[in-house]
Amino acid sequence: MQEKPQDNLTRENCKLLAEHHYPTTPQVLFIDGVASERSIQGYKSITLSQAIARYTPREIHFVIAETDLSARERIYEEIKSSGYNLATLIHPSIILGRDSLVGEGCVINKFCHISSYVTLESNVFLSPFVIAQSHCVITQHSVIKPYSIIQDKNPESLYVIGTGGFAAEVSEYIQQENAFGISGYFDSINASNHQKYGFKAPFLGNEKEYAFDNANVLIAIGNQNVRERIYKSLKDKGARFPSFISQKANVSRHAFIGEGAVICPFVCITSNVIIGNNFQANIYSYVAHDCVLGENITLCPGVKINGNVHIGNNVFIGAGAIIHPGKNTRPLVIGNNVTIAAGSVVTKSIQPNLTVFGSPAVEMTLENIKRRMR
Repeated sequence: MQEKPQDNLTRENCKLLAEHHYPTTPQVLFIDGVASERSIQGYKSITLSQAIARYTPREIHFVIAETDLSARERIYEEIKSSGYNLATLIHPSIILGRDSLVGEGCVINKFCHISSYVTLESNVFLSPFVIAQSHCVITQHSVIKPYSIIQDKNPESLYVIGTGGFAAEVSEYIQQENAFGISGYFDSINASNHQKYGFKAPFLGNEKEYAFDNANVLIAIGNQNVRERIYKSLKDKGARFPSFISQKANVSRHAFIGEGAVICPFVCITSNVIIGNNFQANIYSYVAHDCVLGENITLCPGVKINGNVHIGNNVFIGAGAIIHPGKNTRPLVIGNNVTIAAGSVVTKSIQPNLTVFGSPAVEMTLENIKRRMR
């Protein structure tokens, strides 16, 4: 039997995918619309019924190497009704965002970009260079053409607390990535900023006067103490705090981040990191392996927190500050309510309630300022 040519999933690509994901048994067979088999050894052609007769479900997984939607659905139903399983193949070149779900039997081709919180239902075929933006759902048996951009037409809405410069930045990130719809802005201090930054959603006044029961809220205020106060107040009113994690950030699957986080583009959070609620990380900052960060922490642009650092609650770290690594058995510890001035280099642990500056960082006292100016 002459095999049907495949537009997007070549034999070589299938073989690469199979060997990458399934180096041992069960064997992976590739089935197309004329029900031919492509095994990773020799690509011999048999019918689907012959393959089912020859192999038990424990010996074989199927991949549907077919781009016709009706054919994919027909083959899928036949395989499932016979009690067999489908393999899910993901090309090693793709980007797969945080908390995205990929169903059984999906094939994701090279250079696809799957953003955070995307759901691919079973038997989805993504051609090369597909972009799936945050929160979108690609339904069962879908076949997506090359270079397609998939968006969630109705993203979840939220209210933004704050109308300052950081709120303006975060609003643009959210809108560019279609992560959420913005229903309105609150600010109890400076209402004039709403007009200054030209926000599209309306200004709604002081958040203290609004009932936030079950409403989604994002706090776009850099001051960690103000943010903590607002978070606790609105939490008591029943507000919910989804996190915004930019598609352009790199967050390890082995990191844990609490609710209400704002993680801007080009932030990097690596393996085995634990971060508490109400966290903010501005552009180009990073948190390295085995760090533990408390609640209400602000990282300004370009902050570098190296491995094995433990940070308490309500800590503000200024732009460009560098925190040296601790040791696996003795982490570098920064206490609660610490402020680290911009450009500081922290080489040792810091006691709670201090403000430090300089390189190496020392407590900000009049004597230390004078000494550094000499």
